[in-house]
Amino acid sequence: MKNSISFLFMILFVFIGKAQDDAQKTLSLDEFYQILSDYHPVARQADILVEKAKKQLNASRGAFDPKVYSTLTEKDFKKTDYFRIAETGVKIPTWYGLKLKTAIEKTTGVYLNNERNLPEKGLGVFGAELDLGKGFLMDERRANLRKAQIYRESSHVEKGLMLNELFFEATMSYWEWVVAYKNLQTYGEAVSLSQVRHEATKNRLIGGDIPAIDTLDTYNQLLDFQLSLITGQSDYVKALNALSVFLWDENQEAVLLSQNVIPPATFEPLTIKELDDVADNLTTYLQNHPKIKMIDFKANSLVIDRRLKAEKLKPKVNLNYNLLTPGYAQSFDRNNFKWGFNISIPIFLREGRGDLALAKLKIRDNEYKRDYSYTQIRNKTLAQLNEVKNLLSQNEDYDELVEGYKKLLTAEQNKFQIGESSMFKVNSRHLKLLNTQIKANKQLGKLFQSRGKLYKEMGVLHLNP
Repeated sequence: MKNSISFLFMILFVFIGKAQDDAQKTLSLDEFYQILSDYHPVARQADILVEKAKKQLNASRGAFDPKVYSTLTEKDFKKTDYFRIAETGVKIPTWYGLKLKTAIEKTTGVYLNNERNLPEKGLGVFGAELDLGKGFLMDERRANLRKAQIYRESSHVEKGLMLNELFFEATMSYWEWVVAYKNLQTYGEAVSLSQVRHEATKNRLIGGDIPAIDTLDTYNQLLDFQLSLITGQSDYVKALNALSVFLWDENQEAVLLSQNVIPPATFEPLTIKELDDVADNLTTYLQNHPKIKMIDFKANSLVIDRRLKAEKLKPKVNLNYNLLTPGYAQSFDRNNFKWGFNISIPIFLREGRGDLALAKLKIRDNEYKRDYSYTQIRNKTLAQLNEVKNLLSQNEDYDELVEGYKKLLTAEQNKFQIGESSMFKVNSRHLKLLNTQIKANKQLGKLFQSRGKLYKEMGVLHLNP
């Protein structure tokens, strides 16, 4: 795919001022979207967003990494070895707040406390520590990991939102470019036809078949069309440059679209069936809308915060139990152990109650936000769907109108040939046809721009080119 896209760049893009091949090449909307996805800086930023989420998740998992530790406390005074206390071991945190530990302790010295006297080989410790109250169901380590997992999932949705906005802006520019090109073609055809008509009237004037005023009429219209063509050329260059804003190469360098690159001659038509399918599956689209899913991800994160805050209402109860063995023996005596516990709880629990109440309010606020966003997206989508349907109907009317004016122009020209009409009427018919064709071109652009906005409102424009 990368090779094919690189080849596409080779044939599509040249910098102004360089020699250009005379052969014209087309840039379809699908190809345009593919270039956006692969090379546009915003698309690459979206990829970095997903990569950051993965790294954050990996960092959160680090809270559960086993830790090797070693401590040493030594006191020497007036050439007397008061004491030397050393401990080396491994602590292994687990998911449910259970911490496993294995270590070796060694002590020496003249003035050791009696409780510090250990076997000559040292003391092997194999034990566990468990929070039975606060932190038993949820603690900071588990909360951070859960939220990092949610963030990883939400990063893909956020990437979709970024691409949706990018594709929408690019779609608007693409169809402005298409309309400008079609207008340029329309003006060019009008100038060519008017030129032929003007030359014909001059020949007939020489032959004495028509009055001189007819040649003046055709000449004025030719000048009028030529001025329109110049304006159309200016509009096309503007649209071309606006479209080039979205075009980047694999080296992250902005490129300019060659004027030899043109839109396709025809486009896949928009049908009423496509719009009916959107209406039939609207609920599914809304449930999977990136904005709604982002709010749902936030809700999941807030639930984790609520569970963490609820732990503050529990007493802190820490229990530890350690089996002891001389040195680092392979067997244990159940009678050799060390255990203990500690318990504490704030009297009024004001911090815990306040934090929990605040967490619940945040959840409720997020629920209201979801309901409002869902309704807002649904109403905007329905309104946009109705607009596309209306534009589709108008576009069909414009197609019929253009064909009708073409027939009227042909009929008027035939009447002029047999002397039953005037050049003024022929030119009027032609001018009416030109104006209608320009309106039809703009109408086509509005239709497909509106279609793009519809899919943008549905949150799937980057998935439905």
